[in-house]
Parts: sequence; structure tokens; C-alpha cells
Amino acid sequence: MAIQLLKGKVVLKSLIAKDTFVLRLMVDGIESFDFQPGQFVTITVAPNVKRSYSIASIPGKDHIELIADTVRGGPGSQFFVNVKEGDIVEFLFPLGMFFYKESERPVYFFGTGTGLVPLISMVEYALTTLKTARKVVFYAGFRHLEEVFSKEQLELLDIKFENLTFALNLTQPPEDWTMGIGRITQYIDTLKEKDIDVYICGSQQMVIDVKDRLIAKGVPKEQIYHEMF
Repeated sequence: MAIQLLKGKVVLKSLIAKDTFVLRLMVDGIESFDFQPGQFVTITVAPNVKRSYSIASIPGKDHIELIADTVRGGPGSQFFVNVKEGDIVEFLFPLGMFFYKESERPVYFFGTGTGLVPLISMVEYALTTLKTARKVVFYAGFRHLEEVFSKEQLELLDIKFENLTFALNLTQPPEDWTMGIGRITQYIDTLKEKDIDVYICGSQQMVIDVKDRLIAKGVPKEQIYHEMF
């Protein structure tokens, strides 16, 4: 799909985790958004100021959803804090070369924080739209429980699709936490497969660490795709 400059209405704004918002945008005349899962939009967040955000929803819907944390407090954060339902937002769509590619190989996803956003779109699209039969493994990591978002959505997919394994880790969990503890890089230590596709998104250091460990394990570097936040 050609890149377009669009004006969308904010039809939903919700706080979904600590300092983290989801926005739903609809555009007059667009009944089905066409993009590659994993792509992003660039929003005009202030006069002459633009910021980019991955699309959390999947293609084929009459809206797109964006998720962003506002911890940094910059122009993008202030935009997400202050924007209201009914506001009109100008954005470029769709952008980016980090997107899902179907194959028969097992596929692994490694995401931390808001780096989960494009991966959520990829996983949901592969399972629900493409009806992929490949093995899908999604490792998600956060520091604290209050930062976690989309947990229920991913758990429901895990229940519905036998070929999906979803693991959520916290590095600083509460005492009653019963799921994974520690960094998601620990799962690479027990990885037996080498001929796999891998998608990584998160902080620069996390992406580099995961990529280097996978290559050291024998995963072909041309089958490793990543985006740094």
C-alpha cells in the first residue's frame, strides 16, 4: 500500500497499564486498513514535531490501534497524555520494513515493554487471519506487573491456538507472581532449534543481546528480524 498522509479521529483512548495508553483511530472513507503487521505510523504530535508508533491492531479492520508509554515525558508522551476522544490526528501510514513473513519454519518472538506492540499485531495476524500452522512462540518481558499490557489478549490466543506458546516474564515481580521471572534472554539457553525465524523488538541493548545469543546458537542471521525502540 502506498504511503498516505491521513487525518484520523480518536474514537477510543484508554489507560491500559502504568503510564501506557492505547489510541484507536478511524479515518473517513477507510473501511479496511491495509498494511503489513509490524509496520508503524508517524504522527504529528505538535507543530513541526513528528513521532513514530507501531500499529498494535491487525490489517483488515476499520480502525488502527496504537500503544505508547509516556514515561519519557517528551512531545510524543505529552501528545498521548493530552489527546482526547474526538480529536483529529494527522499521520503518515503505513511505514517500515519490519513486518511478518509467513513460512513453514517455527517462529519465535522476543519483545520487551512497548516493543511488544508490533509483535502482537504479527502474532494475532498469523494465527487468526493466515491460520498459520507453524509453531509460534512469544516471549514477553516487563520489569513490573503494573507495566504489563495485552496479557489477557495473548493468553486467550494461547488457549485458542495449540501451536502458540506464550510466556510472560517480569524482572522485578511481586511476591505472589506465578509466571516467569527474569530476562527473556534466558529462554535462548535452552533453545534446541536452529532453523527458525525470529522477530525481536525492544530496547537497543535487548535486541543486540538476543540477536547475538541466537547467532551464537546457530540461528541464521538472515532469519532474524528486529526493530529497536
